[in-house]
Amino acid sequence: MTYCYQIAGIGDGLNSTYTGPISWNTKPSNWPIGFNEIMLFNLDEDMIENKDVSKASKENGVVVNVLLEMLKEQALKSVEPMQWVKPYQGVEYACANCTLRQGSNGNPNMFWTPWVKEKVEL
Repeated sequence: MTYCYQIAGIGDGLNSTYTGPISWNTKPSNWPIGFNEIMLFNLDEDMIENKDVSKASKENGVVVNVLLEMLKEQALKSVEPMQWVKPYQGVEYACANCTLRQGSNGNPNMFWTPWVKEKVEL
């Protein structure tokens, strides 16, 4: 629905009080031509998300606004997913002493990579 989303006080938005979609100065090179920062797709008719319908009708605009409010509601309940130095989320954090995970290229900012705490024998 949105390319980039900021949560007040988290990550790069540490000093920000804004929660919501953020604008970019330059679109990513792989971003489809004609797509905006906020999009809506009809997955029944367009499962591969080729056609942004966010502005196709007044109804779709309402859907976008409802979904953005739901996203904001969840975002305001969230915490920063990880700090880059121990104890990460604090001493009470379940993985406060885990090894810092690394992406496949050695980049610790690869937040979608899995945690591996220790080898578990089954």
